Amino acid sequence: MIMGFFCGRKTAKFVGRKQIVPMDNIVPSDIVHLNNREQEILRLLAKGLSTRKIAEEIHLGTETVIWYRKRLHKKFKVHSTVELVFKAVEQNIL
Repeated sequence: MIMGFFCGRKTAKFVGRKQIVPMDNIVPSDIVHLNNREQEILRLLAKGLSTRKIAEEIHLGTETVIWYRKRLHKKFKVHSTVELVFKAVEQNIL
């Protein structure tokens, strides 16, 4: 579960263990559409698994997982896994 991201001037509200992120700053063109494999890899990244562990868990090669990670970074227009997971939470994908 993702807990406590730095949100700049905005503060995130928490209900139980789920984070509620304001959706008013997201426009339809920012919403990312993911296939099932991308969603699965994103979910495992959010859990903190390494590329090697993800590859083992879903029976793919590490190079394939790296390719999916790069693809996710490109789709979300981010440069790090932390940014990737944050944007996914922001868009209610995770």
